[in-house]
Amino acid sequence: MNQYSSEEPGRDLRCRPPAAAARGCDGLFVVDKPSGISSFEVVRRIRKATRARRVGHTGTLDPLASGVLPVCVGEATKLASLLASGKRHYRGTFILGVETDTLDITGRILRRQDASGIPTGRIEEASALLAATGYQTPPQFSAIKYKGKPSYYWARRGIKVPLQARAVRIEGFCIRERSGERVSFDLVCSSGTYVRSLVAEIGAALGCGACLSELRRMACGQFCIEDAVDLEHLLEALRRDASSTPYLVPMTALLPELESVPVDQAAAERVRHGGLVPWSAVCSGLAPGFSCGTKVKILHNDSMIALGECRLSAGLPVLAPIRVFEPTGGQGPRETVDAKNARDRTIVKGENDSVIRRRNLS
Repeated sequence: MNQYSSEEPGRDLRCRPPAAAARGCDGLFVVDKPSGISSFEVVRRIRKATRARRVGHTGTLDPLASGVLPVCVGEATKLASLLASGKRHYRGTFILGVETDTLDITGRILRRQDASGIPTGRIEEASALLAATGYQTPPQFSAIKYKGKPSYYWARRGIKVPLQARAVRIEGFCIRERSGERVSFDLVCSSGTYVRSLVAEIGAALGCGACLSELRRMACGQFCIEDAVDLEHLLEALRRDASSTPYLVPMTALLPELESVPVDQAAAERVRHGGLVPWSAVCSGLAPGFSCGTKVKILHNDSMIALGECRLSAGLPVLAPIRVFEPTGGQGPRETVDAKNARDRTIVKGENDSVIRRRNLS
């Protein structure tokens, strides 16, 4: 039976790494996911190869699907939710006249009928009508949670659960080729769109049913298939040297739509501790013009130290960090979990000689 993984974009797979874990491996790998394995399995293999504490992808691909799967490592996992919002480009094939419980060819066939006589024009009309609705109900075999469990957990037990329709955006759907009951297509859509559901809805509109048989993600946000590296090739490179692989996209190259704001050492220290920085202190020829609410990338020594937002504080423009990244690589090793716990347990004496517990708030 088809297995749909329950991981969500950017989910932390927390596991204390060995002492020899590679440092400075913060960034993103654009993986060409092979068909037949889950996105969770891709993340698991990369985590094992890098021995990183935090690894997560920016949007699930079903086991049937292949193609672009961006995988964040280390501090880049803090950007996963932002990276997950980009539009997707898919290329796939569906079969008319076949309905399955999972809405793709891997599922149990529920109904089959001859649909070779349906004109291609009717398929195009049906897809155009569905694209105009703007809402889609997720399939029962999906990772959407219901009562704390993914909906596929209930579906495998024969229990149909209510799933809310959600807004999606179909920017383009075109038929590339038609061969009898097999229809090849290109699709450009928003994140959160279930291609299986779209295909099933087309089949229902035609009155014959349809199921997805092949799917390849050609682009995801800023990354396209030409940027992707074969999973096995990547894993081999990571086993050789996880800290200097040429396939790691640095954090400064992520979110290219955001402006970069360089700061000096004093401002960088304030940012790392969550402090506000006056805009006048960072404004330079390299800094963008101030616009309240605008998100920016905060850089120091050509490294991304935080994601920030332009705000007003007491009527004055300031730069406020909203996601701060730990220094890694050449800036010193990360503090281990044990070391942090030991530091949090440090006992010091106050002015009144009473024993108090010092907690790290940084």
